[in-house]
Amino acid sequence: IIVADDFSTDNTSEIVEGYVKKYPRIIRYLKNEKNIGLAGSLNRGIIESKNDIIISLHADCIPPKNWLKNIVRYFSDASVGVVTSRIVGDVKKLNFINKTFASLYASLQEDDKNWHETQSFGGKADAFRKKMLEEVGLFDDSFHAAGEDTDLYIKISRKGYKVIANPVPVEHILSSHQSSLIKHLKKAVQYSESESLLFKRYKKSIHINHFFLLLLTAISFISILFLKSFYSIFLTFIVAFLFVIYFRDFSRYIGSVVPIGIIISLVNLRQLNPFLIFLSGWLVFNYGVGLTTLIPVRKQLNFSYIKVIFGSFLIMIFEILKSFGFLKGLIFLKDKRK
Repeated sequence: IIVADDFSTDNTSEIVEGYVKKYPRIIRYLKNEKNIGLAGSLNRGIIESKNDIIISLHADCIPPKNWLKNIVRYFSDASVGVVTSRIVGDVKKLNFINKTFASLYASLQEDDKNWHETQSFGGKADAFRKKMLEEVGLFDDSFHAAGEDTDLYIKISRKGYKVIANPVPVEHILSSHQSSLIKHLKKAVQYSESESLLFKRYKKSIHINHFFLLLLTAISFISILFLKSFYSIFLTFIVAFLFVIYFRDFSRYIGSVVPIGIIISLVNLRQLNPFLIFLSGWLVFNYGVGLTTLIPVRKQLNFSYIKVIFGSFLIMIFEILKSFGFLKGLIFLKDKRK
């Protein structure tokens, strides 16, 4: 067992060193002399490891019994490079703000009982084939706060390795995210800046969905200025439909694109400022993301519909900050990869 400590300032050292003294042949403690980020800390542990399978478990996760046995058995298939775990969380002890954002950090849906191939990994409780990690160059420490897992997935998928989702869930101690609203919103910018770096490198990003929708919506708005009412309304809904088909995610985005279409259908843009209408459409889209995030897990969160409405407003702010963070990263962040 290798404990990688990225220059913690609490009593982590005291706790870990106590276990090292008790189990000197089993536990090794690697403490960084300065903060080098998650990717750098993971790489240090990987390099120090002498085993063929590397298992990464974050400090705020609790695996169930027999988790290791379940997660390593998939490596009998030589094409499997990563086995990821489903991250779940108990939200009962959280306050309203943290319950709202817990729906973004962990899965609150019912358990998936079957293993399956997936196109991402959680980054909190995963197993890797060490040979594969060495082949792709380990984690990229250009990503200091987030994004290193997505970058690694793209690299290993291009090498032909599979990522398998293990149905055995791992509990994420959400109490560690009992943070203020400001801290949650700062994370939005951190995450989206990493996404911008991924976009520069691979021309792929989840957050491009937002800008794609804005572009299509803008086309619809402009068309209303030049087309008769019936045709402009029709075109708006066609654009919304194409968006859903293109991203193959009906359940999450239909709640966003349809309200935009309704807004356009109900107002006369010839008498209103097109920019303000365009801005309202963007706000509605981001608010729809909040609704489609919270409504499916309303019972798990023990939220009334009033709380869903207000929580969706908080997620809307989170999503808007992600857009600004993404734009900031596109302009100012440089890809330091050699």
